Amino acid sequence: SQASLEAWKCGPACDAVPDMTEVRQILNGEGRDAYALVARRAGKCILAFRGTSDLAGWMEDLQSSALVDLSGQGVPCEFEGQPCQVGDGIMSNYNAIAKYIKGNLTGMGCTPGSDITITGHSLGAAEAVVAMFDLAGQGYKIGGSYTFGQPRTGDYTFAKAFAAKVTATSYRVTYHKDPVVHLPYEGNETDGFWHTSPEIFYNGDVRKGYKKCATGEETGCSDQFTDVPSMVVDCLDLSQCDHLRYMTAKKTILMDGSSCEDGALLV
Repeated sequence: SQASLEAWKCGPACDAVPDMTEVRQILNGEGRDAYALVARRAGKCILAFRGTSDLAGWMEDLQSSALVDLSGQGVPCEFEGQPCQVGDGIMSNYNAIAKYIKGNLTGMGCTPGSDITITGHSLGAAEAVVAMFDLAGQGYKIGGSYTFGQPRTGDYTFAKAFAAKVTATSYRVTYHKDPVVHLPYEGNETDGFWHTSPEIFYNGDVRKGYKKCATGEETGCSDQFTDVPSMVVDCLDLSQCDHLRYMTAKKTILMDGSSCEDGALLV
């Protein structure tokens, strides 16, 4: 519930992250699957985006996602004279809550010029990337930020613009055969979707280490797996879905929301 989240008493997930204060849940009034929170941890500004509540339906939508001009959506973006594009649904979700995010950040003293850490999982990871770019453009200093299970968020031009603005402090974490990181399907430098960089790839238990791939699309990391349809089928059974297994076994809390006080399923 909103009350338990803002009191930071949501169950094991809250217990695992101490020192959170001024927690504010960001809701939208447009019926979209867009939720976030702003807070301070040990005094530092935090913005986190929640994942989708309908993983199977969202993966199906991603396979036919369209691109829209980012500047036309209120976030100025171009690289070497070319306009940036991002996924239509991703941008619509972010725009549904962006003004509330910025208003609440300002209200708690996290104003442009402040250091801020941004994170998200799944759909929330894509929204987090747009937020990093947007807030960096407004003067925020993006601190060490991580996304988990991020789908391709925009086109090649957006990936290059993002790299020029925030990649030095942002990491896209991927895990084994997570199908979401392969969607929407890879485009090329002039058409379609392209991943942001760098990628931090775990092929299993985090104790075995990770591989870093400097560019958005490298076959040495998650792109080594190509049977996306079978990975999507595996995720129809959430217990077999690598999209929900990030940071195994360092993290033991399930990522489907079942550990939350109200037991909501969020992926």
